[in-house]
Amino acid sequence: MGVYSADELWRMQCLSGDNLADYRLCIYGETRVPAKTPTDLLMRNLSFGIVRQRQQLGMIGAALADLPRPGDDRQNLYGYFTKIPANIAKGTFGAMNQRLTKEEVHEWIESLCGFRTAHMQQLATDGDPGLALAESAVATGAVLRALNDKFKVVRPQGHPTGKSNQEVQPGGLI
Repeated sequence: MGVYSADELWRMQCLSGDNLADYRLCIYGETRVPAKTPTDLLMRNLSFGIVRQRQQLGMIGAALADLPRPGDDRQNLYGYFTKIPANIAKGTFGAMNQRLTKEEVHEWIESLCGFRTAHMQQLATDGDPGLALAESAVATGAVLRALNDKFKVVRPQGHPTGKSNQEVQPGGLI
């Protein structure tokens, strides 16, 4: 449950990768929330994924050297970053009005690239956060590619015939 002022909710929702009205119910009062187009949501979710993947990669070295200490919040952070592939997939499918459950998203990712979200979250918090982050970064890349292939968010520049990204010279993407 979240408690926000009308201004806070508006600002947060302007930045989010979903349309709150599609997922939540206001139980007290009323307020306006922005409605983003599917195209805007697709771009937000994929750009979120790219930013988060870079953060995952940057965290791996620190996580490998990290010795967990009782009450250390970094373990929660590592756990959060291992579920980035699922967050991207759920938001992107939702942007295309395909409401998948958390379990369906996890199954889709596992079938796509063998990444088991719950197992990696456990590994991140209790065992080997460096490995969990590395596996999650690889899975994030696989999820981004699969979602782009499915929804055609990023297309080759100057190729109306729909050639794949692999057929375009570097720098030819928009």
